[in-house]
Amino acid sequence: MEVSLETTEGLERRLTVRLPGRDFHERYEARLASLAKTVRINGFRRGKVPLKVVRQRYGASARDEVLAELVEQSYRRILQERKLVPAAPPRIDAKAPADAEAELEYTAVFEVLPEFELADLSGLEIKRPQVEITEADVDETIERLRAQAGEWRAVERPAAAGDRVRIDYQVSVAGERRSEADRQDALAVLEEGGESSEFVRQLLGIAAGERRQVTVTMPEDHQDEALRGKAVTFEVECKAVEELVKPPLDEAFVRRFDIEDGNLETLRARVRRQLEHEARRAVRERLRRQVLDGLIALNPIELPKTMVAQRAEWLRRVTARQLGLKPELADRLPLEHFQEAAARQVHLQLLTEKVREAFDLKLDRAQVERLIAEEAADYQDPEAMVEYFRSNEGELRRFISQALEDQVIDAVLGRAEVIDEPTPFAQLMGKA
Repeated sequence: MEVSLETTEGLERRLTVRLPGRDFHERYEARLASLAKTVRINGFRRGKVPLKVVRQRYGASARDEVLAELVEQSYRRILQERKLVPAAPPRIDAKAPADAEAELEYTAVFEVLPEFELADLSGLEIKRPQVEITEADVDETIERLRAQAGEWRAVERPAAAGDRVRIDYQVSVAGERRSEADRQDALAVLEEGGESSEFVRQLLGIAAGERRQVTVTMPEDHQDEALRGKAVTFEVECKAVEELVKPPLDEAFVRRFDIEDGNLETLRARVRRQLEHEARRAVRERLRRQVLDGLIALNPIELPKTMVAQRAEWLRRVTARQLGLKPELADRLPLEHFQEAAARQVHLQLLTEKVREAFDLKLDRAQVERLIAEEAADYQDPEAMVEYFRSNEGELRRFISQALEDQVIDAVLGRAEVIDEPTPFAQLMGKA
């Protein structure tokens, strides 16, 4: 066997292999002889089919099978001997030799995984939020629960902050009417924050039956490119002003949450536990994001193009399924939109595997069980969900993957510089 290996570009390798033609022909003839003993062909008894007939009927498929076997066996042997780790299956060009004297030659083009050393993690700075749930946090959450259970009722006064207005409006951009953007019976809650803040401020004080012109400058990143940075004028007619009437903090309200004793303190205790649970998850996610971003920043590596392309295609298929598109329509989603996310995922896959290898991390089954129990606790019947997660292969694989990632995160945190930062709960959850 003659082997030639060359680097074509980046991580791509071209493998050229030559094998003696007699090896192929000996296997080919043996395959035909074996088929002659087993195949059934009309007009012949089993095991008595002439080799000439078998060759005519099955020669092409037997030739392809023997060729594929020889190529695969030699390819795997070469990879093992030369310690090559392909990033994806190869593109193979092979042709069977015409006779026993000719050589079997094939080429295999593939990318190898990048070789790199993990950067020193002691230079990685991680900010860890230190969160304490306060009575004010509990109060705010209970007020949100009251608001969710509240009713909107019409009032005979000008609109104030926190009210809701029912409006009709017509839209113009630079003096040109945009009737397709007009709305009837639109509802707007007069709360500060988000893109609507400028619009909301100009509606404060409006009363039912009043007409008002409101002009808003759209942000530069507005979803409609035609409106970015443009001044949009709304001719608004207020049809009603409504205020939110919240239920009182009494036993009836508390019992809405399956608290039989109707005790407000029992509700407050439950809310506190839930906020603590949310805070732990949010802190973990904040740490996870910093660790993964830090690993990428510290370890720039060349990524196998085939792995990125395959991951981008997978992301496109997943997105199409989430959008309710039929599989054959997934190609309508531009593949380039998924390239950046695919490259990040491949980069992190290679880095996390390197971390597990560098620190000899093995799957912690106890961590898998903790993750299962933690997620099951959010359901009405935790024990039933634990059994479901354990018995469902896809769900179990998800928890195993999460546990392995958690071990990587912990290994990096144990070697990085971690700075504790007192953080209000609202700020942690992105509400401030």
